[in-house]
Amino acid sequence: MQDIQKVSHKWLQGGSQKQLVGQQIFVEAAAIAGTNPAVKFLTQLIQSGQLHGERAAQVISTLPLYVRTPTQELLNLLFQLLESEVVKRHEQTRTSA
Repeated sequence: MQDIQKVSHKWLQGGSQKQLVGQQIFVEAAAIAGTNPAVKFLTQLIQSGQLHGERAAQVISTLPLYVRTPTQELLNLLFQLLESEVVKRHEQTRTSA
């Protein structure tokens, strides 16, 4: 997961059009990858508020389709995300959950 965080730092900072497109591609690629570190990383982004609104809702609805190794730990993590105040607070994420 440290590798994902290192790469993401480049894309998740800044607000230029190029960086926004890069952010979207990076987040979608991480969701589609479906690895446990990628799923953990995305849940952290959502819980920290770095990923919110429609993009967070898309990730929440996409993650179950691509999880490669659904361990008990990962399922608990996803359940905690879906039950979190961050998700319940916003209509888009609440609907996707």
